[in-house]
Amino acid sequence: MDAVAGESDRDLMRALQGGKTAALEILFLRHHPRIHGFLARLTCDRDAADDLVQEVFLRVLKYRARYDTSRDFVAWLFRIARNLAASHFARHRRDSADDPADWADNNPSTLDLLIAGEDHQQLARAVAALPFAHREVLLLRGTEGLSHRDVALALGCSEGAARVRLHRALSALKRKWSALAGESR
Repeated sequence: MDAVAGESDRDLMRALQGGKTAALEILFLRHHPRIHGFLARLTCDRDAADDLVQEVFLRVLKYRARYDTSRDFVAWLFRIARNLAASHFARHRRDSADDPADWADNNPSTLDLLIAGEDHQQLARAVAALPFAHREVLLLRGTEGLSHRDVALALGCSEGAARVRLHRALSALKRKWSALAGESR
């Protein structure tokens, strides 16, 4: 396993496609924290994120033959995570956090990446109150730092559409932020 630990994600996927399942463990260890954080922030539910992250890596194993090693692995991984989260919301008919205050308390690192020096609780409430589609694009671009191209790959849309979604999400966040600021006065 140590021999492949320094390999790129693409090389590890090639190894996994060739039947070397030890490569999946390395991919899991390498990407679990980031995928779990994304899913926890997107679902506003750490227990659901625990379940979903396991399913993400089961799907990597299941669909390893479909992965095109000329493509970016991280974008493919986030696409799987995003699709699973969307299915989770469809099953649970839930489009925002039950209690954004709880979500804000449990996820301060998201806020540090989105905006520095502002009221983190208020921002967390605003992000948590956004619809799933807005949260996902904000988290992929703002928190996870994916390029517009990789956000588009993760969302299954064109780069232009990803930019439009991000613009709309930022506009919605600004409106929500303003509304919450008005409530706190």
